Amino acid sequence: MKVIAIAAVTAGGKTTVVNELRKRLPRCTSLHFDDYTFEGEVEDFRQWVLDGADYNVWNLAPLKADIEEISRSGKYDFLLLDYPFAYLNSMIRDYIDCAVFIDTPLDIAMARRVLRDMKDASADEIRKEMEFYLDFSRIAYVQMLEAVLPSSDYVVDGSKDVESVANDILDIIQDRLGLSLGSPGPNTVEVKFYDTVEDALLKFAVIIAQSNGKWVFCKHKNRSTYEIPGGHRESGEPILETARRELYEETGALEYSLTPAFVYSVTAPDNFNGQETFGMVYFADIQRFEGELHSEIEKIILADKPVDNWTYPLIQPKMLAEAKRRGIL
Repeated sequence: MKVIAIAAVTAGGKTTVVNELRKRLPRCTSLHFDDYTFEGEVEDFRQWVLDGADYNVWNLAPLKADIEEISRSGKYDFLLLDYPFAYLNSMIRDYIDCAVFIDTPLDIAMARRVLRDMKDASADEIRKEMEFYLDFSRIAYVQMLEAVLPSSDYVVDGSKDVESVANDILDIIQDRLGLSLGSPGPNTVEVKFYDTVEDALLKFAVIIAQSNGKWVFCKHKNRSTYEIPGGHRESGEPILETARRELYEETGALEYSLTPAFVYSVTAPDNFNGQETFGMVYFADIQRFEGELHSEIEKIILADKPVDNWTYPLIQPKMLAEAKRRGIL
């Protein structure tokens, strides 16, 4: 049985998405954090954050016992946890196979909560609730974005509709756990590889990079996941210059060799209206980096093996596999 934890801020959509996933995953059940009463539950979230935000103050023994009972039953292939802590509570973390954070903008979450919980409230009641949110609650929402989101394996866009978010999570489950869930859904991504295409078709450059025998991966400032360096081709820019520019911007590479490898394409319903789009894959061996990055990239890592928490899990691991198949790696 695989345990998938799904987190979001209050009114971020996690319960609705969990219920949707239950309909679509085989032999699936769910447990919901809000259905329990735990010892050590926090009453004053503002003070809890100011005191250091210890996620272990909750005694989650009842939830742990239910996870173990469901696992022993042998009835289910999937257990979905509608659960806000990802890996941050030590009592539950070892049971989780994959943690997903639904990143719903706080203004959308607040609007949803007001529409859901306060549809019959007076203007004065809503005003008081907004004051309480600003004075006491918002700090806990921000804490989730600063702690739970980075702790998660994957982050999905919570501003999408429920079906789209569920599709994104199903794709993640298939890739992370290596499971087939049946026929491809509307969010299926098809990746192909070519020796060459017309230059005018190339819209992206992606650079598989190593340095001193280690993989080079980038982390965007707004994500908890990692990716291969690369980006969009600018108007009138030679594709080789796109690769050089993106490699410098995203890794700070100053001295390197750069070799064209192959062409890739992506076809997905939500990508360029479902049209097949093309990019050039390069291989770089980096000898020297600049000390500071000048882009949206927060940091790079040098890894002994490919990462597990990909930003583009349905695309970039396939690029590495193709590079190995061609003898480039």
